[in-house]
Amino acid sequence: MTLSKEDLENTLITLANTPAQRNASLGYLPAILFAKWAADKADEPGFPESIGLKEKPVYNTDLSPKELISQVIENPILYPADETVIETPKDARHHFEVLKHTIKTLGIFQTGDMKAEDIQNAFDAYLNRMFIESRENINTFQPFAADIVQQIAGKTEEAYDPFCKTGELLCAVDADKRIGSEPFKPMSTIAYIRSCFRGKRIELADDPISAPLTNEDGTLRRFPLVVSNIDHDVSHRQQEKNPAVSMDIYGRFALCHETDVLNSTVMLLHSLACTADSGRCIMVSPSFLNGGFRFMKPAESVQLLENDWLEAVIQIRGNENPRFRFSSLPHEMQIMVFSKNKDQNRKGKILFINDESEYSKEAVEKICKAFHDFQEISGYSKIVELKDILKSRKPDLNPKSHTAVLEVPMALDLEEARQELIKIEGKRLAVLTDILDLLEEMKTE
Repeated sequence: MTLSKEDLENTLITLANTPAQRNASLGYLPAILFAKWAADKADEPGFPESIGLKEKPVYNTDLSPKELISQVIENPILYPADETVIETPKDARHHFEVLKHTIKTLGIFQTGDMKAEDIQNAFDAYLNRMFIESRENINTFQPFAADIVQQIAGKTEEAYDPFCKTGELLCAVDADKRIGSEPFKPMSTIAYIRSCFRGKRIELADDPISAPLTNEDGTLRRFPLVVSNIDHDVSHRQQEKNPAVSMDIYGRFALCHETDVLNSTVMLLHSLACTADSGRCIMVSPSFLNGGFRFMKPAESVQLLENDWLEAVIQIRGNENPRFRFSSLPHEMQIMVFSKNKDQNRKGKILFINDESEYSKEAVEKICKAFHDFQEISGYSKIVELKDILKSRKPDLNPKSHTAVLEVPMALDLEEARQELIKIEGKRLAVLTDILDLLEEMKTE
């Protein structure tokens, strides 16, 4: 019996609504779903090889949830995660109870008969709900941005994401080869599983300076397309590896000062350093970070902009997390497009787009058309000369300030205004005369 898309989606969303602790269901639920899906499809010719499996996976519903999790954890190909995903048995007890029903449900049905599109849509629905309910990673999952990045990036041989997270940007782009780095195991698990569901497998590294990111001579590689979703919450990054990242930037990108802190600015500069001389770098970030520019010194911002790589800044609506509805942080996201080899008609210019509409296919198409056509639309998109941006001590890269349409006051007709004043003055004198006459009558009485 085939599991329906709706049944699978409802089961996953039920689990997403019960996040008893930070990272448990974020890691092992996708692994269990993936194990079931892989076991059901294992007999299809060529399928195991397509996702890197050397042995047929086994999905045993007679195992307890804890035993099943232990089983898939032992297989690093099926589940590239470690013991930190489940912190303590006490923390995971509630999840185990809920998982019992899920494991039995999946055991009854054949997920291998489902369309790949239905599987991936159900899994994305789970991720969307998981991050809405979570207290962390509120900017991690951005399908709106991914659809835009896909159309802007076009076709490429290789795409690299140095801060891969859940992998939606890498899965979206049309690349012959996808490489990502993500040290946080639950996130890298999700990225790997999403890429397998979508038939767009990601080759993952543990950090942004490891193989497969190095050439044979040990130098770090550069890529024709770099995409990344950067943010200010990088607490899960492995701190001992941060200095290595910054030294890489310092060595290849003289703009960056030496630092042992991996913040949004360092993430931006590392991404640009990994971009080939004729390549494109597309960064997604919360709008208040300005793609990593917010914490740059003014002189550093100017120096980076003077390279004339920034091609467009696109502002869109982000996922609104109900837990943060009273937060002062805006929900908008920004997409910054850097091109190290701009077309001639775009040199010395930056296109700003401000789209405030809800996520829809029409909204994505309108944004991408404005970008590809390098088009000005009143109140929506504006082409600004780079020299005008650089006039300010702190360059303004906010699309709203450039696309806003100010109301122009109507021209004043002086003669018409004079005649109107004469009428008003006549009425005032008539009222004053009436008052004086009334006072005179009151005296005589």
